[in-house]
Amino acid sequence: MSMDPTHPVQGGADDIRGQMARILRSAAFSGSEALRSLLSFLAEHTIQCPDRPLKEKEIAIGVFGRSADFDPQVDSIVRVQIGRLRSKLAEYYLREGASDPVVLEIPRGSYHLAVLPRRGDEVESASAPALPQAGKRVFRQPIRGFLGGLLCGTLVAGAVGFWVRWATRTHEAPGLSPEVRGFWEAVVPRPNGPLIVFGNPRFVGSDYSGMRYWRDTDDPRDAVVDTFTTVGDLAGVHEVTRVLTQLGRTPMLKRAQLLTWDEAINRELIIVGSPISIRALREHPFLQEFLFKDRLDEPRVGVGAIMNRHPAPGEEAIFFGPSSRPYQFDYAVVGLTPGVSPSRRALILAGITSHGTQAAAELVCREQQIRKLLDRLRALNTRFPVFFECLLRVRVSGGVPVHSEILSLRVRQ
Repeated sequence: MSMDPTHPVQGGADDIRGQMARILRSAAFSGSEALRSLLSFLAEHTIQCPDRPLKEKEIAIGVFGRSADFDPQVDSIVRVQIGRLRSKLAEYYLREGASDPVVLEIPRGSYHLAVLPRRGDEVESASAPALPQAGKRVFRQPIRGFLGGLLCGTLVAGAVGFWVRWATRTHEAPGLSPEVRGFWEAVVPRPNGPLIVFGNPRFVGSDYSGMRYWRDTDDPRDAVVDTFTTVGDLAGVHEVTRVLTQLGRTPMLKRAQLLTWDEAINRELIIVGSPISIRALREHPFLQEFLFKDRLDEPRVGVGAIMNRHPAPGEEAIFFGPSSRPYQFDYAVVGLTPGVSPSRRALILAGITSHGTQAAAELVCREQQIRKLLDRLRALNTRFPVFFECLLRVRVSGGVPVHSEILSLRVRQ
């Protein structure tokens, strides 16, 4: 099923993103990460690639973690979740969104996102995004998704930049809790914003012929495709920039393949993504207790893992990541370590897959989750701030992380 190109989507990028932000903060959507992820996917892809046809299979791969051999005749997850999203949007606009100036809807028989001005009396609001002006470009269709949630390559910087621009412009987000504020003021104590480095893995191939990770021992360098990032890493960047903006710390973004250490010497560093995909991290191993195994290394070639260098009694020495889709779990590390310069700090938010990376970011950006970390530190008779490394086990459902458990915590000297 694909969208009907004769049904235009009205509204500019700010209209769509502003309205999506309202919806995602609503009580109606607070209990469904799958629907939140689906709506975000449809909205951002509608903005970034308006003329690309969107198919059921692409949503299954990009949002719900289905494999490339997904068969919509056998697996109805997309149709079911699209139906739920339609119903949830209708519920939202009947209650919390009754006065919103912009309406998001998914027309029957289609997967595209329609963005329309509210009909009838429109409510003026100083914080509401402006309605589309005459002559503003019409947005029609999201991009092709592939490889389990990779964003189209030419849009990496723009897609990540969207989160910073949106976070900077919105004034409706609730204030930070004392726990979240205290944690981040310790991580980023200086007024100049930190450097955020996000995952940017190298591939060879194409979305038509198939893609795989680049092997530096076998593949020519001129065959590298390095303009992709993952949805989970992007979601992690969004969580971090949302908090930093409310603290008045405007970050500088850098995709991993363009990172130079000179840029990080005089800044706090926040790394969103795994050393598996951010190869520059191997030049400066911030982590000491929980190290990432490359997918190409033994044991279990093709499967990433986190190695526990000093397992406590009852702990595993190695934690293997998921090996088949749909992913149901992941492992991740949250680490606060010295930065490139000893006077600076580095915060590592890294999963074996991007689901773990997103969960790591949520752990330190959301009130209820950060309490788990602070409570564990207090249980070790340690008061924050302190350098530490924390290992998480993440439960994944519907292509998004839904629960994180702290398996192990190491305080560093």
